[in-house]
This record gives sequence, C-alpha cells and structure tokens, in this order.
Amino acid sequence: MLKEQNLHHFFTFIVMLLIFTVCLIDYELCQIFKRDYVIRVTQQSSQIFYNSHMHQKMQNYLRRVEMNLKKLVAGILGVFLLVSSVNADTNESKNTKKIVVTITDSSIVKSGFGLAVANAMQDAGIQSTVFVSAEAVDFALKDGNHEKFAGSSAQEWITQLIKKGGKVMICEGFVKLGGIKNSDMVDGVGVSSPANLAGALYVPNTQAMTF
Repeated sequence: MLKEQNLHHFFTFIVMLLIFTVCLIDYELCQIFKRDYVIRVTQQSSQIFYNSHMHQKMQNYLRRVEMNLKKLVAGILGVFLLVSSVNADTNESKNTKKIVVTITDSSIVKSGFGLAVANAMQDAGIQSTVFVSAEAVDFALKDGNHEKFAGSSAQEWITQLIKKGGKVMICEGFVKLGGIKNSDMVDGVGVSSPANLAGALYVPNTQAMTF
C-alpha cells in the first residue's frame, strides 16, 4: 500500500513537472518574440508608420500568451488541490474503522446480540457490515423468525442498521440452497458472494466477530 502511495506521488510530480516545463517554454518564447519585436521597432523608428499590422499582431500574441500562462498557473493549482483532496479522501477512507459481524445461529440470543452489537458500532461511527448465513438466514427474511432480543426482532435490528448506513447481506450459497428471492428478504438486505466476505475481512482497520 505504501508502494502504491509513493507511485501515486511520483506520477503526480511528473505531471506537475511537465505542466511547469510547458509554462516555462511558453514564457521563454514570449520573451524571444518580444525582444525580436523591440529590435524591429527600434530599427524602423525613423519611419512614421512602421508596420502597424505587425505591431497589432504581436500585441495580440502577447495577450494570448499572458492568458495561457494564467490558465497554466491556474491548472497547476487545480491539479495540486485535486491531488490533495484525493489523498485526504483516501487517507480518511483508510482510517475509517470497520467491523464485520457474521451471524450463523438460529438462537435469537446469539444472532440478536450480534445484530445489537453491529447497531451499537454503527452508532459509534464504526462502519458495520453483517453477513447472515447458515441457520441465521431466517432472521433476514420478512416472514422469518420474529423472536425478539432486547425488545426488537432481528428484522427490526436489521432495518435499523441499514437506515443508519450499515450493510446486511445473506451469503449467496444459502440463498440458492433455500430458493430465496429478493422479495423474501428484509428491505435493504443484499446477497453476498464468498469473495465479498473475504474482501470485507481484509480491508484495513477491520475487526471481525462471529455469533
């Protein structure tokens, strides 16, 4: 991860260096044309009219160069601010604490407690994801087990967690095994593949609990 961050900074530096180089070249060309123009004007100063068309053309060119230089400077600042913003967002995402709760038991005491823990963690600002599998799948179904834990059914705990920004997913294998349809699930519950579970568990700053 550190190598990827260093590589990102390296490419950012290269891009900014290229922009600065173009800016410098454009500026040097401007100075060359300006000196050439001054020399020509000096040589023709004895004339009453000294190529007014050339004069106007050069003035227009200098104005365009000045505008381009301003745009390049603004672009450099924009790239710098964008990179800073992306790095800040990335660091914030990496620093966000997460918890993965897996419930597998048909007991409302065990699975209900797991759902209550996930809700408490979400309230504390820790991103909570619940994976439902095995005998606990019934708790994630609208017409499933409605036993209560701490005054709320598993379905109510799940609905509360989803409303708070947490995630609840039933493992794909049990969905297929039970012939479960999306309409059978509590609103907001998704289907998770084994890869989703593995990916969630290996995200930095993630803790895992099983009930």
